Amino acid sequence: MKSPITNESVQFDRLFDDPSHDWVATLVRNDDDQRKVILHVEQLIQNSETKEEAARIANILIELGVDTPVVLAGALFYAVRNKEVDVHNVENNGISKLVTSLLRMAQADVVANTGAPFLERQSRDQSKNVRRMLIALIDDPRVAVLKLAERLVMLRTAQDFPQEQRMKIANEVLEFYCPLANRLGIWQLKWMLEDLSFAYLHEDSYKEIAGQLRDRRGSREKQVAAVCEDLRWRLDRAGIKTTVTGRAKNIYGIWRKMQEKDISFDAVYDVEAVRVIVDSPPECYAVLGVVHTSWPPIPNTFDDYIANPKANGYRSIHTAVVGPRGRNLEVQIRSQKMHKAAELGVCAHWAYKDDDAALNMGKVDWMREVLNWQEEMQIEEYIDFTRRNDAPQRIYIATPKGHVIDLPSGSTGVDFAYYVHTEIGNHCCGVKINGNEQSLNVALRTGQMVEILTDPDASPDRKWLESELGYVRTSRARRSIQEWFRSELEHENVNAGRARLIEECQRMKIDVVVEKLAAANGYKNVKEMYVAVAVGDQPIHDLLPVELINGEAVHKPDAEPSKKQELVVQELEVSATDRPRLLLDITMALATLSVNVVGAALHSPRPGEAATLNLKVEVDDFEKTRRVINKLRAVPDVSNVLRIEQNER
Repeated sequence: MKSPITNESVQFDRLFDDPSHDWVATLVRNDDDQRKVILHVEQLIQNSETKEEAARIANILIELGVDTPVVLAGALFYAVRNKEVDVHNVENNGISKLVTSLLRMAQADVVANTGAPFLERQSRDQSKNVRRMLIALIDDPRVAVLKLAERLVMLRTAQDFPQEQRMKIANEVLEFYCPLANRLGIWQLKWMLEDLSFAYLHEDSYKEIAGQLRDRRGSREKQVAAVCEDLRWRLDRAGIKTTVTGRAKNIYGIWRKMQEKDISFDAVYDVEAVRVIVDSPPECYAVLGVVHTSWPPIPNTFDDYIANPKANGYRSIHTAVVGPRGRNLEVQIRSQKMHKAAELGVCAHWAYKDDDAALNMGKVDWMREVLNWQEEMQIEEYIDFTRRNDAPQRIYIATPKGHVIDLPSGSTGVDFAYYVHTEIGNHCCGVKINGNEQSLNVALRTGQMVEILTDPDASPDRKWLESELGYVRTSRARRSIQEWFRSELEHENVNAGRARLIEECQRMKIDVVVEKLAAANGYKNVKEMYVAVAVGDQPIHDLLPVELINGEAVHKPDAEPSKKQELVVQELEVSATDRPRLLLDITMALATLSVNVVGAALHSPRPGEAATLNLKVEVDDFEKTRRVINKLRAVPDVSNVLRIEQNER
């Protein structure tokens, strides 16, 4: 398909026509202090197959006036995405973080538009959840601008894609990213995104309007030039120094106005539009006076966005008059500063030199505008961006077919499986996150693509009900798992509960009299206690009140809390399948409990085989020992953890 870009609607045409435009030289001229890192990035991507895309996005970002790290992050993105460059090899940490954030957003591209059938309740929320996912993934205004520029390059590249894929990308951009560009006030990107998307989605309408624009461009330019000259002469007589130019209309905007008002192309196109730019706000009102005294104003067309700025900070005066030759004339009046802000939106807060105050202002605007974007999209609930440093209340996860579902923060593959369907959860045997197999108790994060592995012979595992192992976060999943086990025969649950209690006692090296244990916890008999343990109604650690005295477990009949004991060294034996980062994951798990490790010895033949890790940790009571053991059991590939008594050493 021929490129839909036309001079009438697009101002970045030269950037696409000449992707070899030397963005590196431009960037060095603009920010010589960053010469070293600029040349470093250039060297990283010099042999990349995506150098052309890198040049295109870099040129767009330079035109927008964003800071140097953003331009370099955009240039690096394609090579990192294609695994030609390792993001960890980027010397500047700020740039690598921006690239990583943009890569995370790439997950949303897969799910932003899908027609695959899904649960009816979730299909209704698909668009809403995609928007929520996008918002949750963008925690820096610069990432939003990067993503908009990347989508613009993708749209231009999409002209070589199959029609179905091209239309899918265009629909995604028009539905999700154009409103974001609008809310951020980046009109240059918004118009280009709209026109390119429109060209793919409504090719015939686009060609018809573009053809009419070409046919009438010569006469229109003469008409607009005459109006500009007339207005310029009137303003000069009033002693007002101005810049008066014609204002282009983008093709998508013309088409929308035709659809919304049910009018012809001529009715839209014949409206002449000019923009007047002055030095200060008082001069804006002086220009308004000249315009209104020169031609009769059209009722209900005056808007003062200087006194009452739009939600996204846009400031300008809009009016319409019956101009020369009886044609309607639309006039925009703004100062130079307002014009820059109107064209670049939040980007107007940034310069090539690092400016913390400007960037902070941009972030404030971003927080405000992203909430406005949510409101514009009619999202009933919104993410509280003032709590960015806290865990989000919801996460947004993609299915392999492109649907987005929202789950509570901390949800796992098991929660995901049961949300999709109870039978999927009941026969779940594994999970792939972004294509890689992971443990079912790994907490999911927004933007990930999750695939549940199932087996007809698989069934729920009772350890999923152990809260400390972290397999289940949602009540829906827990309830479904319990219902599965309650449906089993009583003797099966009795045997399972007995085995579970024996296993825990052996792990913790304690002896109990089960009849006394059942009576002390209010059960009629031992069988009733076993069933409660088996179906998850009775947390097993609540059955075993013990304390640690001189490193030995002692049963506490009264189950009263003990005094805090002196720290003692407890030895643990960890059985696991050896793999890279196993020791690191174990260490990080212990760190979350603030446990001091005083000794460690790992015995492992080779990766993938059984490994044994002997740990010595400092604990102050038996409960702390139990929590440490269960924390270690939750580490992927750890099969068991045993407490070692002093007489076993």
